[in-house]
Amino acid sequence: MNTLNQEAFEQAKLKVLLKQNDPHGFGTLQEKTVHAVMKLYYEPNEDYHEVPIEGYIADIYTGERIIEIQNGNFNRLRSKLAVFLPLYPVTVVYPIPHHTWVIWMEEETGELSGEEILRLNRVRNRFSRREVESFVLERMENGKMEVTRDTICSEEDFEKLVLAYDRSTRKGSPFQVKEQDTELVENGGFRYPRLIF
Repeated sequence: MNTLNQEAFEQAKLKVLLKQNDPHGFGTLQEKTVHAVMKLYYEPNEDYHEVPIEGYIADIYTGERIIEIQNGNFNRLRSKLAVFLPLYPVTVVYPIPHHTWVIWMEEETGELSGEEILRLNRVRNRFSRREVESFVLERMENGKMEVTRDTICSEEDFEKLVLAYDRSTRKGSPFQVKEQDTELVENGGFRYPRLIF
């Protein structure tokens, strides 16, 4: 039994949930979220994902071994394993959920809604109010922070921006949204409105 590295798992989970334009095509093989998260957890380098071997697609192939993530019936692996096992060591991962959460994504775009990010943050307490407020306050010049293409450099920044927007609507917030442009900024797979706090 493999002990879960919680931080690595959370990073893999957030990458899958927040990613909008994946160059490796999450979902192209009817991939479920759990399957995608487990692949990133066991092998963060996506170049090793979905590798064709002898007429089959290996979930992960490192050049030395194969990892197959199986969420359902093991019988589906029978023919794959018959081909893979004589060639390489194979690890079969069968994820068993400890908690189950239903998260709604935009059907057409695959985007995680702002409400879902807020709910995830409440569930995980990922960022404190101080961290969210600092995200805006430390970027202010002359009492204003303008959200530009350079504002978001990571998934963490994106989450903090969504949380900062939510915080700005609440009583006692040290900042409010002064302007909100309908134009969306796109950067590294993230899309967000051009805001001024």
